[in-house]
Amino acid sequence: MDAARAAFLGPGHGTASEADRDTARRLGVTPGVSEVGHALIELGCWRTRIAGLPPGPDLVTALASRPDRLAPAPLTDPDEALTTAVTARSAELSQRVVTGWANAVLESITARNRVLSWLQAEQYTDLAMLSRNYPGLAEMLPTEIAFALRSSESAAGGAISTARAFAARLPGTLHALQQGLIDVDHAIAVARATGSTTAQVAGQVENDVLPEVTNPGSSTTPEQLRRRTARRVIARDPDGAADRHRTAAKDRHITRWGEDDGMAGLRVIAPAQQIAAIWEASTAMADARKTAGDDRPL
Repeated sequence: MDAARAAFLGPGHGTASEADRDTARRLGVTPGVSEVGHALIELGCWRTRIAGLPPGPDLVTALASRPDRLAPAPLTDPDEALTTAVTARSAELSQRVVTGWANAVLESITARNRVLSWLQAEQYTDLAMLSRNYPGLAEMLPTEIAFALRSSESAAGGAISTARAFAARLPGTLHALQQGLIDVDHAIAVARATGSTTAQVAGQVENDVLPEVTNPGSSTTPEQLRRRTARRVIARDPDGAADRHRTAAKDRHITRWGEDDGMAGLRVIAPAQQIAAIWEASTAMADARKTAGDDRPL
């Protein structure tokens, strides 16, 4: 590799640096600086194209044809790869190669997420349509969906209920999901937070929260969106808050399940005051049993 470097740069330029070797590994066997430049242009054009495509079949096709000439490649010819690395560095292209390829992969990930959102919206649309036009007993639809998707009946029933909510109460959320502006976790967060209110209030709250979360620069997480939506429900319908609390309290329950390695989980759904009392009691018991040198968390 040092011989290739000397041959390219001429005498007096020393041995290859670790940066040269790293760039060589990243460039693989790309033959020369002009080819590197052409590959960067090709990759840039592809990035611009997928950024402008809406989620759908055309975006799926474009994602499958990402230019890979600058992808990290096996170092099949170290001397040739190093020569390319030094050439790219001399032309101030090496950093653009590394960052350009990494950015293209990141944009692929976000574009695929938009495709997944579109597909999920299409599936919810189909579920809602099927639930309205199911030829058999309505009670059997979750069973059939669960069998088809190899999931539990409770999961299938939840998906059907969510699909109906999107179609009847939250069409704007479904449209945002279909356009890839939000992902399925954000959409479900809105459905959960508005599930116990009226269709009119749900529509008003949807209009309140969607503009911010669908903004391209938004960093709102699904949980943040759920809490924000819940607050807007209270603001839009303060008189119904007490009724919703009483209805939710009727569904308080406790569940347990087994985990691996002899462990298990426990989940309690109850009014906030009762959960606070359980937490305080558990903390007091743990504090009482804690001994000197015991560094386990409570």
